[in-house]
Amino acid sequence: MKMTPSKAHRLTAEGEEEISANELSVGDRIRIRPGDNVPADGEIISGTGSLNQANITGESLPVEKGPGDPVFQGTTNNDGLLEVKITKVGVETEFGRVRELIIQAAQSKTRFEKIVDQYMGFYTPLVLVIGALVWAFTQDLQRVISVFIVSSPVAFILATPTAMVAAVATASRLGILIKQVSDIELAARINAFIFDKTGTITTGTLKVSRLSPVDG
Repeated sequence: MKMTPSKAHRLTAEGEEEISANELSVGDRIRIRPGDNVPADGEIISGTGSLNQANITGESLPVEKGPGDPVFQGTTNNDGLLEVKITKVGVETEFGRVRELIIQAAQSKTRFEKIVDQYMGFYTPLVLVIGALVWAFTQDLQRVISVFIVSSPVAFILATPTAMVAAVATASRLGILIKQVSDIELAARINAFIFDKTGTITTGTLKVSRLSPVDG
């Protein structure tokens, strides 16, 4: 989720300086220009602007903000020059929490993965026993190696986690946050969706759906 800027414009007694966004600390004052992404959570000290908070709230419509209003890391300032006091940085920001949620989802396991892990506890020793029996009866090292290669559990162990991590990453790029990878399995049985707010389904981008020519 590369939605945060790498640079920030910090205000000091000597004037304005460009620094790495990672160097920001709570209490710093920064300047956010039109088109800039907000580098950390903060509170507007001066200026007004229209901010796109879709990355945080899912709401496509921009929000008008002024002095005293909060701004969040990863959101975009559409217009207006803002002076902001930093209140949260890093994983403490709202965007940081969303990012941690995605990481935790990628590290969690589905029911199928848990079954595979449990199965591997019996499967691997069984393969070793079979290999030992082949060696005992044939004394042929190539046959033993062939048994191990054919019976390798690597495909079972890697296939599902790789697919699930790819699914979580793809969903996050599309703006869909998955709390647990087990939800991906449940999605196959979903037959209805309930949405509680505007802007969840719509994208805010209009497209021509039909043209009707008029005589003359």
